[in-house]
Amino acid sequence: MKFFISVAFIKLSGITPLLMILKELEKKGIPGKIITTDYQLFTEPKALDKLASLKNISLKIYCCDSPKDGFHTKGYIFKKEEIYRIIVGSSNMTSSALTTNREWNTKIVSTEQGEYTHNVVEEFDQLWNSEQVLPFEEFIERYTDTYTRNKVIQKTERIKRVRQKFQSLEV
Repeated sequence: MKFFISVAFIKLSGITPLLMILKELEKKGIPGKIITTDYQLFTEPKALDKLASLKNISLKIYCCDSPKDGFHTKGYIFKKEEIYRIIVGSSNMTSSALTTNREWNTKIVSTEQGEYTHNVVEEFDQLWNSEQVLPFEEFIERYTDTYTRNKVIQKTERIKRVRQKFQSLEV
């Protein structure tokens, strides 16, 4: 048994409902690989830290070199013996995507010889081995700094907009 996940966005709220299952997989020694991205700086570093703390999970990040270089995959691949169960659709690893949003996902059960399964597994392997993908240990410090700076800038801009609204009301 093993699993592979490729999602654009991961939030702590999306991991929380899965933690018992992920810890059970860790306890059983079932390996997993997870790829996410720095695209739009949406993935939470705390969520990545939580995933990286699980000994059975290898975690990598796809580094987007420019805003045009998007990464928006959402695929969950589970392999048991020769059978693959693949879920591909619109669900990121966020609480709303996994619990309340209207998301469209398709589940396929197949052997690796199936054309679709072969293509999905091959695409995952290509992403995993891409030069644009870095292991957790190589990216987390830089990503956390960039993520935190971006959040401060966003908060500062929100405060500035609120002040401008209040100032316009005073006139």
